[in-house]
Amino acid sequence: MVAFAIDAFLGYSMWLLRFSALLAFFLFIALIGVAAITLHAWLFLDTVPGWTSTVLLIVFVSMSQLIVLSIIGEYVGRIYLSMKSRPLFIIDEVKRVWPMTVFMSTPIVL
Repeated sequence: MVAFAIDAFLGYSMWLLRFSALLAFFLFIALIGVAAITLHAWLFLDTVPGWTSTVLLIVFVSMSQLIVLSIIGEYVGRIYLSMKSRPLFIIDEVKRVWPMTVFMSTPIVL
């Protein structure tokens, strides 16, 4: 039963794909904060050589990967939703006048 729930959540939803874009945005904000902290440490504190560039590079590459992943995921998700061939609307009730009722009210002359 849990497998069905996981499949329903992961297989038919774009929520996780959009979550990666949100995570990339927060990682960008973290990159700005980490950049400020590491530059402060590099300028005013005694740091290990290469530490600043390594930390900034790791956060920047992670953010870039998540941005690209979210763009590709959004693209694939929209293709998936369009390929499901679901109707844009659902017809609740069909009301029609049958052709035989129209002809029965008028006399047929041969």
